[in-house]
Amino acid sequence: MAEEELRIFIQREKIRTMKKDLRALGEKETQKKKEEILEIREKRGLAYAIRSSLETEKHYSYYTIYVGTAKESIPEVRSLIIEGFKNIDKMSQEDLKEAKERLIGLKKVSSEESVNVMNELMFLELTTKAENYYTYEEDINKVTLEEVKSLAKKMIKKYSTAAIVPK
Repeated sequence: MAEEELRIFIQREKIRTMKKDLRALGEKETQKKKEEILEIREKRGLAYAIRSSLETEKHYSYYTIYVGTAKESIPEVRSLIIEGFKNIDKMSQEDLKEAKERLIGLKKVSSEESVNVMNELMFLELTTKAENYYTYEEDINKVTLEEVKSLAKKMIKKYSTAAIVPK
């Protein structure tokens, strides 16, 4: 079985300057990762790798989901990912709580390395303000379930996909 790549790009202009949207996207990404990995890789065995990332700049951002999969699985994997965004209404308060705990925990672990703190402070200074680094946990805890659901619904209205496959 030859491995291929599937990348789904979801772009939201100026998301980085919309603090609530950025926090909500973090919550959604955390929950989405958990569900996608379980369904696509673990339960269905459709992928050898799946991950997501949020790329942000001062005036735009994009959210990417990368899947390493077989060519014949691309349509099903794409469908499952898009379905996950459309089914955001199934996300519960417990899911949100779990996502917040994970994000805050990951940030604390990352902060153990001084180089990570330095990079984050520089990035925040370039995109918003460095002081936001110190309010991360508070900002995450302010996110509501409705904000996460609203952002996921906005994001799925406009997206693109790309599959990189050999001839």
